[in-house]
Amino acid sequence: MKFLLVKLVELMIVVAIIGSIGVLGLNMYQDVSEDVKSGSAKRSYNSVVQYITLELMRCEITTTVMDGNLTCAGKTTNSVKEATLKALEHLKNPFGKGANDPNDTLITNGGTFTKDYDLGYVRLHELEDNDQTVKLIVGMCYDVKCYTSDTENNYTVSYIDINAKIDADELQAKLKTLTQGDLSKKIEEVQKDNLTKKLLNLQKKFIKLPKELLNLSKQLLPE
Repeated sequence: MKFLLVKLVELMIVVAIIGSIGVLGLNMYQDVSEDVKSGSAKRSYNSVVQYITLELMRCEITTTVMDGNLTCAGKTTNSVKEATLKALEHLKNPFGKGANDPNDTLITNGGTFTKDYDLGYVRLHELEDNDQTVKLIVGMCYDVKCYTSDTENNYTVSYIDINAKIDADELQAKLKTLTQGDLSKKIEEVQKDNLTKKLLNLQKKFIKLPKELLNLSKQLLPE
């Protein structure tokens, strides 16, 4: 009887330790998962800004861009926004559907990007500057809290002049600037994907632990 009590106490200690490890592991998984989503949101945002900028540059050498959705002659901010939405409609918000949005489509025409419910969305807006240039505003909140103050926030904004003229040398330089570092970003993305898979496997192992403990208790305690 004393032997059984000792074994039972040992089993309870093992269960307590494994339970603590399980909670710690799941909390680590949740934190890293949010970091992965935030990183994915930033990469998506940069890709959208690059895509719009490069496609508008192509208007210098061709008549239609954005998979044929934008006619270069007479383009407006609205036509650029609509073409972007059509060309990139397959992209999804890494955080999923927001509370105030109808779906999880990454890019939207309008909408705020300074509220926590805007998390992960790329918002397109029009801005008419003081010098009469028409610019496309591309904004995103990539992490909570989206906005606390002007110096403490987790959103980013880009301004794209849709009618900017550019010569061949400047075009080449800008293309080089916009496309450099893509390889390192891809490597980073692969590494994060591998980390996510490892954490998911870790989560599955924790789910299996109750069955293993039940088998252990059957071995320690006589029938």
